[in-house]
Formats: sequence, structure tokens, C-alpha cells
Amino acid sequence: MNPFETEQFLKLKREWDKKLKESGFKDIESDTSKTPRLKKNTSDFENKRAFEVFYEFSLKKSNFKKPVHRAYFKLYCEGLTYKAIAESLKRDKTTIFEVVKRYKKLALKGTK
Repeated sequence: MNPFETEQFLKLKREWDKKLKESGFKDIESDTSKTPRLKKNTSDFENKRAFEVFYEFSLKKSNFKKPVHRAYFKLYCEGLTYKAIAESLKRDKTTIFEVVKRYKKLALKGTK
């Protein structure tokens, strides 16, 4: 028998689902909205809010050399992979990586 179908597991799952619902927890994995997600890897930041501040600061304050550089950075911050950005904009993935890396470094320096 599948351990995730046992009465003991299902009872425990119901208890935790209730606790999570009461606490206001929203599971992003079951979120069906079309809202862009923040990058999953926010290791340079202590929390989601710090990343949001970084994102807003970067897009408003950075002097992007070309409009397409801003587009790369924005799409990256919204969660697209370098490969997805490259495919959607018909650009080279390595170039996008290097551009994002440069602006990320500048933005991090500007927020400290």
C-alpha cells in the first residue's frame, strides 16, 4: 500500500492543512495566478522582501547601457532562466548571463 494513502497519513495531512489554512499560508506551488514569480534562488538576500527591494532599486536606478539589457535583467528577476530569456528574445544565452551578472553586481553594490 502507498504510505501516502494510509489513514494515519491522511489524518495528519488534514490536521496540517487546517493549521496552514488558519495561519493564512498560501502554497505557491498550487498558485494558478499569472503573477510573475520572484527568482527561486535569492541566496544573496535574507528574505523575499529584500529581493523585492533589490529588484525595484535595480530597475529604477541602474543605468542600463542598452534597453535590451534592462529587459534581460527584468526577465531574470521575474524568474525566467537564461535559456528561456535567450529563446524568447532570440539572443545568445551566454551574452544574457554576462549582462545580468554585470548588472546584478552593480545593483548589489548600490544597495549596501
